[in-house]
Amino acid sequence: MSNGYEDHMADEPKDCKTNLIINYLPQNMSQDELQSLFSSIGEVESAKLIRDKVAGHSLGYGFVNYLNPSDAERAISTLNGLRLQSKTIKVIRVARKMKERDVVCKAREIGAVLKKKNYF
Repeated sequence: MSNGYEDHMADEPKDCKTNLIINYLPQNMSQDELQSLFSSIGEVESAKLIRDKVAGHSLGYGFVNYLNPSDAERAISTLNGLRLQSKTIKVIRVARKMKERDVVCKAREIGAVLKKKNYF
């Protein structure tokens, strides 16, 4: 028997399950170090450390995309909360962007429920 969350996750595109954002990275961490850290969990398709476009210094966050959703899940459970130097990193899935039509449809659904319950 599945729960609603599992059903929702099955409908998501694969990249929603494999693409992670990593916050609170140490300022002196390199892109190679980011790649190496996350490669210790599984095969990384890409790793990108975000830098200031002018000064070139790290902005303290980055993205990692795994080939396998189970590796991404393992990275979250293993590396989220890891202490690196004086920082505690946060590892989560990148939120799926909703398309405008999805937002409109969702708003209509919510409106219909509210109307049915006589909220307006």
